[in-house]
Amino acid sequence: MEAFDAEGRWWLPGAPDKTTPGRLVVTADGKAELSLMGALDSFFAGSESTTENGVTTTHFTELGMDRRGAYPRVIGRAGGKPYTLEDCRESKRHIGGGYETQRLHVGQVFRGVLFETDEQLAFRRIDVEMDWMPFWVNESALEESYSYKKVEGEAEQLVGFTIEVGAIEPRSCQGQEDATVTLGHTSGISGNRVTERSLWQNFHFSITAEALLPLDSLLDQASDLQDLVAIGTGCIPAYSSVDFRHPDAVIEIGDKSYETTIEMFAQWQVVNNRAPDALDQYHMYFTLPELGGMPGVERWLTVAAANRSELGRVMATQYSKTMYVSDRLMNCAASLEAYDRRKHAGNDVFADRLTRSVGHAGDIFRELVQDVERWVKAVKGARNDIAHHKARLANASTDHLFLARSAYLLFVLCLLRDAQAPEVVFEHIAENPQYRWLKRRLAEMFPSESELGAQEPS
Repeated sequence: MEAFDAEGRWWLPGAPDKTTPGRLVVTADGKAELSLMGALDSFFAGSESTTENGVTTTHFTELGMDRRGAYPRVIGRAGGKPYTLEDCRESKRHIGGGYETQRLHVGQVFRGVLFETDEQLAFRRIDVEMDWMPFWVNESALEESYSYKKVEGEAEQLVGFTIEVGAIEPRSCQGQEDATVTLGHTSGISGNRVTERSLWQNFHFSITAEALLPLDSLLDQASDLQDLVAIGTGCIPAYSSVDFRHPDAVIEIGDKSYETTIEMFAQWQVVNNRAPDALDQYHMYFTLPELGGMPGVERWLTVAAANRSELGRVMATQYSKTMYVSDRLMNCAASLEAYDRRKHAGNDVFADRLTRSVGHAGDIFRELVQDVERWVKAVKGARNDIAHHKARLANASTDHLFLARSAYLLFVLCLLRDAQAPEVVFEHIAENPQYRWLKRRLAEMFPSESELGAQEPS
């Protein structure tokens, strides 16, 4: 996302006559701050005053001070555009010479719409672009051709080339809550027209409904799509843009009205610190065509919605760069247990639930771990050790890393089975370099009986 700043006037919903000049600054990572030349409310807001013998005493309560400077919503206009700022909290206030200034931390910024007091954050459509997505879609409208000139007595010489970009028709499937999910294609041209000129293309997901859907519902479905791209590419597909549409946010052109784009800026939890420059199929786990196109996406969305809490915990182990290895393993273990409990009610023990999930994942996981019984025992033991703050092995953290990665893969494989992913998906996963690397590491953890015998002194 691009950083920007906007100067305008800001006010609280329901109080449009009390506006305050200020500057909104949004950084490239989505951090937003509003600096006001004044204050949205008085420093004494929420206090209580009493007068006795001509002396007025102002009382500040702990509750009143906590509420002061907390604004669920601030709205304003800057640069000719409307803004809605959500979850704002005062970070600094200065009072001097009878004048106040105020600085607010802003949780979410919506550019292009004004929401009034208590009006629900709901939209008709969301459009999301994310890193690595064009490589996962694995389709291109870019074409190039070369021109050569024959020179007598010499090899052909390259004298020019042509690059062109076409259009790829949008494709749709059924989403959740009566929404339609569409894969869209965009393209453009850039360059200074003198020394360079280039073409580009990109893909995005749109989630559209007839009725307004709450913000959280749209973001949940977008997150399910983000998780799918992350699993398929093995990369972190951070959002590069998140836009909405609302039937009341329109622009009039002639005798027609068109819905305008509402941009959202926030500090997303999924952050990519690697430029999405190139990604080949060899390093991906599977592509969209291998999943079966949009019908495969539809099946995934159904499965993801049924396991959203567990999926979120498991994917956090991939998105977070600072999560402890022990937490990665615990997240995956807890999610696998909850996943099986949802499908098989009863009082089965953890080891039985793991074994059942291994059977559901199939041969691809059995080949990964080789000895399922020893793997299940190791995961169970590691989970118990972590829960009881034990570390029986000197290399426990390394072993926990391999167990956590394999538990993550088990959960993903189970969801892909539930989504009826084609067999080619599992074949591609088994060919992935990370899968083969993990298989070697687990083989070192669980050597076969013949390998153990070879290690014993004669």
